[in-house]
Amino acid sequence: NVFYFGGQPVIRPEDVQEMSSEVTVIRKHADELLTTFGFRDVLRKVACGTQFVVMGIEEQSEVHYAMPVRVMEYDTAEYGRQVREKKKLHREQKDLRGSEFLSGFSRKDRMLPTITLVLYFGERWDGARSLHELLDFTEWADHLRKIVADYPLHILEVLKYPNINLFQTDLGLVFGFLQNAKKKDSLKEFISIHKNQFADLREDAYDVIAELANAAE
Repeated sequence: NVFYFGGQPVIRPEDVQEMSSEVTVIRKHADELLTTFGFRDVLRKVACGTQFVVMGIEEQSEVHYAMPVRVMEYDTAEYGRQVREKKKLHREQKDLRGSEFLSGFSRKDRMLPTITLVLYFGERWDGARSLHELLDFTEWADHLRKIVADYPLHILEVLKYPNINLFQTDLGLVFGFLQNAKKKDSLKEFISIHKNQFADLREDAYDVIAELANAAE
């Protein structure tokens, strides 16, 4: 809500549904289908008003210098999963003809949008923030670069994020604590200002602070 909607409570707790975080990538090599498996850090189906979206979170303590490609692969795998589900449903219903039958996907079928947020806990993200930043355009004129599709990253840098006052949960305390963890006087002042909130800090928020603050030392 804070990162995407400026702190407005667009997404409520009851709008978030669990999803399997398993990622399946199926590639065809020659006449053989190759399947690889992995897991997302967090993957949820979320209602935004009347529209559902799939939201993923990838947590990074270190910069991943190929992150735009990694996120693109995760998002593509989710779209592939949705296509496979629709193909399976159509096979069961036997309701497709012609080109739709060959596609396994009807002209009216639609998929849920997929969004991935990179939650970065390190000092500074100095890696690429989009696919274009990873590509060698040395001999390309600017207008030719538009031919190549880009893929931007959504990165929330925890230690530099300025809008912690917009959080309506303990996450604001977590971010604030981590931002001041290496500045003893600033940390004491932050805790003093928010002493009542820290007194009621949820256990899971405390665990996050304890783990990440120790890792930062």
